[in-house]
Amino acid sequence: MKEPRAMTEKEKKLFAILRSAIQAERSAQVMYQEAVDLCEDPMLKAVLKGFKDDEVRHEKGVLARYHQFKKDYAKDED
Repeated sequence: MKEPRAMTEKEKKLFAILRSAIQAERSAQVMYQEAVDLCEDPMLKAVLKGFKDDEVRHEKGVLARYHQFKKDYAKDED
């Protein structure tokens, strides 16, 4: 295992982008859920639910990588 270290400025920006990506995934989930709730067509509703489920998977994937890479740094830059 690597020794933890401080982040460079570029790395700080990269992690800020990752945090923004996580928030975007969450916002997309809310948007698709609202669409699901409004939709009356069963086929379209299923498609929209699938889109929301995709966003949940994306969020989990980005979060997992974020936390994995974050372990390499000494200071929590959140």
